Amino acid sequence: MITKIADGIYARKIIVAGEPWPLTTYLWITKNHNLYLDAGLGENALLELSEYADPSKKNTLVYSHYHFDHVWGGHALKDPEILAHRRFLDHQVHLEKDRLNLIRFAEGKNEIALPTRYIDDDLDFDDELRILYAPGHTDDGLMVYHKTLHILFMGDVAADEGRDLPELAGSVDSYLATLKKLEGLRIKQILCSHRDPEDANYLNILVENAYILRKNCQ
Repeated sequence: MITKIADGIYARKIIVAGEPWPLTTYLWITKNHNLYLDAGLGENALLELSEYADPSKKNTLVYSHYHFDHVWGGHALKDPEILAHRRFLDHQVHLEKDRLNLIRFAEGKNEIALPTRYIDDDLDFDDELRILYAPGHTDDGLMVYHKTLHILFMGDVAADEGRDLPELAGSVDSYLATLKKLEGLRIKQILCSHRDPEDANYLNILVENAYILRKNCQ
């Protein structure tokens, strides 16, 4: 189901059969871009979201990280620029294996379109969008901040529904550093991949939970 969250902001949410988590992919229509945030589990997500896109604008797709439920189906877009963090390259060897072994999750064709541009660090993409390097859940994580609407897409940097924290591939300190870089941003709404939208206070909850985890691990 696709819902309109704000002016030019669309979300497609599905319940993944047999799994405890939902999956949401997004389309942001900005001044210059049809910005797709993750591809999802196959072509169906992008095809459905693209019905709301502005045909006069460039298609841009951001992979928040390399996990299979975020990168299948990018081929469905016409001539997109596809952005990922440079560390995505370290994980490309696993993409085809996951595509075949986990095909039971696929929504339509689950071909993978590889990135056309790699990002090394935080980037002011244009006057509306800022892309943030976000290690923690994975080492190639990206978040996207809409400077005009004050909306933050956290992806899997946010916890899954019903959980206190995301699974962390790196250290708790690395994850805390990612959260702390958000302190100076004006945030009205947080968009997540596996939970419903949150308000800005959710960041405080994540920080508190991360400090508890760090203390318990000492």
